[in-house]
Amino acid sequence: KFTDKYKGHQNKQLFIYGDRNGNNSRADSKKTYYEEIVERLSKKGWTAISMVKGLDPNHADKHLLLSTAMKEDEDALPKIRMHQLRCKNLIISIKRAPIKDGLKKDKSSERSLKIAQEHATHFSDTFDNWYYAKFRKLFRAGRRITW
Repeated sequence: KFTDKYKGHQNKQLFIYGDRNGNNSRADSKKTYYEEIVERLSKKGWTAISMVKGLDPNHADKHLLLSTAMKEDEDALPKIRMHQLRCKNLIISIKRAPIKDGLKKDKSSERSLKIAQEHATHFSDTFDNWYYAKFRKLFRAGRRITW
């Protein structure tokens, strides 16, 4: 669907962000999920670069960065704006991602049979991982915080 929708796009280059699990080997393939994504996009004329390295960031660090960005308390960070219609599932996912002890996200919605999975915490995770990976250095420099 993605390559069909954006087939006329002039710059066919993508940066792949996500959690470390996409780099895990799979029982049903010799490739990881990220390798599979890169290969499929490549076959359609795209260049895809996996940006996922190492372990996932600390929950408290992600929470601090994202909450600061959402409150617009840090000039060094890009402002976050979400289109109410195009990002409806992301907005619902973020609202369904309460914080529990240790500043960890409550991911119980991912196991719920009553909650549509596009409204579970999956989308909020993709947003958190992308924003943190892309902008954490601006936050550390802007706040002069060493984590």
